[in-house]
Amino acid sequence: MLRIEHQQSDAPITMRVSEHIALVGDITMSSDLAAKVLTSLGYHRQESGQLSLQKLGTALEDHRTYAAFAKAGITPLFESLAFIAATDCGEQHPLLEWTL
Repeated sequence: MLRIEHQQSDAPITMRVSEHIALVGDITMSSDLAAKVLTSLGYHRQESGQLSLQKLGTALEDHRTYAAFAKAGITPLFESLAFIAATDCGEQHPLLEWTL
């Protein structure tokens, strides 16, 4: 499971990976950058939610999603998320989860 944590409004946002799945290390980003990622994926900053890696992969396959990441100037994060979404997790179904 991937979890985005935001402890305080002035603290950086951290993406954490479940200890049960070794996909990537933690990714820390500012609240503005996290908002750009969520907006580019079609979610709003004031929402909390989750997305399976399968659905993340499907969203990232849409050319409009890539265009949104490019417009926001965050294509390296698109590439990182695409790599994570393409990871074969066997019978586990990890989630990208966020709370803002």
